[in-house]
Amino acid sequence: ESADVSATFWSAHPKNNFMIEGTFLTVEQLVDGAWVVRFDDGAWETKFQWQRVGISESHAIITWDIPEWVQPGTYRVRHFGNYKEILSFKIKPFEGTSSTFVVV
Repeated sequence: ESADVSATFWSAHPKNNFMIEGTFLTVEQLVDGAWVVRFDDGAWETKFQWQRVGISESHAIITWDIPEWVQPGTYRVRHFGNYKEILSFKIKPFEGTSSTFVVV
């Protein structure tokens, strides 16, 4: 039986930076006190959905379909993006982190 985790973040338009040399998301596991990336937006098990909210705001909805073979433990989801400053139009990076959750 499969399960999934979904996290919604305040975000910005993905066209501000296509993240060619980066990622919009990671799924990380806590291993010996350090966070280790287990999946990113290149994994079949992850899904990144962008959604406009009103005129100038948006959400990123990240879903991870948890494989049956994944190691049990404590995990979190992180989102990476770039926003555009209102007055200067400079592009600036940001990141967000979900609450932790346990996979058994």
